[in-house]
Amino acid sequence: MKTTYDDLLNRVLALPAPSRVILAEQVIESLDESESAEIVSAWRNEVRERLRAYRAGEVRAIPGDEVFPELAGPPAR
Repeated sequence: MKTTYDDLLNRVLALPAPSRVILAEQVIESLDESESAEIVSAWRNEVRERLRAYRAGEVRAIPGDEVFPELAGPPAR
């Protein structure tokens, strides 16, 4: 039996939200063939180094309520 797009979509939409999120992530990852093992490894190393520096007190965390207003730009006048 051939599964049509509409059949597949309906089956996916019937899944619980967490399962749909996982499925969506896997589909998106399958589209990004440029993400090599080297890039993934480099990001993991970067995350580990940043966590190490934070735990060692070399950098400080900035609370989101301080950061997000800066990202939004200056207040409207």
